[in-house]
Amino acid sequence: MKETIITKADLNERNEYAASADLHVDGTLIIESGLGIVVFRGSLSAKASIVAKAGSGITAGWSIKADGSITADGSITADGSIKADGSIKAGWSIEAGGSIEAGGSI
Repeated sequence: MKETIITKADLNERNEYAASADLHVDGTLIIESGLGIVVFRGSLSAKASIVAKAGSGITAGWSIKADGSITADGSITADGSIKADGSIKAGWSIEAGGSIEAGGSI
């Protein structure tokens, strides 16, 4: 499966994903280490897993969805729902304005 990697070059000065409000990838999304909380202004989804490496976390203005698992060294937050067919794991916290669902463990 294809890997999409988010680096510091993909973020604006507010640590938001700069290319678009939403990000939908056909494979695995990897957020590089040491980026802090990476903000997606809309929704975030992956056909495989979403992985935020050490020192990185995920915030979405709407929903976060993965057909695999969602993992972050930091926190995982969404104003909408968080859903994974696999597990959801965060080093800090998991928060959603809507539901949190996982096919595996949370």
